[in-house]
Amino acid sequence: MLLYYKIFQAMRARVRNGQEAMIGQSGVVLKNIDPEGKIKYATEIWNAVAKGKKFLEGEKVVISGFSYGMRVIVAEPPVERN
Repeated sequence: MLLYYKIFQAMRARVRNGQEAMIGQSGVVLKNIDPEGKIKYATEIWNAVAKGKKFLEGEKVVISGFSYGMRVIVAEPPVERN
């Protein structure tokens, strides 16, 4: 029973690496995104694309998906409420 429980836990665990783990994480804009630019995520620099929004250097963004050619699609971070 313990073995089945551990297998079940492993199957439900979040992805820890790869593209799937990056979705929903935040980054900082290094080069203005209008509609393309660059962001820094963790220790990596990625080409970024935004749909319908401009982001300036230093703004925080959230990775919402991936485009062709190793580009991330970014969006505004959710508004934090106090």
